[in-house]
Amino acid sequence: MEAIIAIAFTLITAACSIGLVVGSILLIVHGFKKDTTWGVINLLVPFGAIVFMFKYPDEAEPERKITLISLIGLIATIALTGIIGSTV
Repeated sequence: MEAIIAIAFTLITAACSIGLVVGSILLIVHGFKKDTTWGVINLLVPFGAIVFMFKYPDEAEPERKITLISLIGLIATIALTGIIGSTV
């Protein structure tokens, strides 16, 4: 049973990580479409993409959904893995 749970958490973590990377790349592309400065900020500044998502919500609508859902899913799976791992 633990092996099935471990495989499920691994697949969910991988899917959320891929979604986070795809959403971040799309945010970088839209940042460069808006302005070169925003593209560089999204690329190099750690939380610049989050600022861009909330400053220009109409331009970053699909990417914002992908990134936020993936980030929440990744945090949830890591937290649940820690909780389940500490009880076993």
